[in-house]
Amino acid sequence: MTGISKSAISNYESRLRTPDLKNAKKLSDVLMVPMSDILEMSEYDRNKQK
Repeated sequence: MTGISKSAISNYESRLRTPDLKNAKKLSDVLMVPMSDILEMSEYDRNKQK
């Protein structure tokens, strides 16, 4: 990944763990990944932690 600082990445990683719709939208724009994929991944992470 070029042009993205490590602090920005860690900030987005923490948001990925518990994104609301607003953060998921921002993440989908920055990472160029569909918002549904982001919500799906975070749901998987939450279930995995239980």
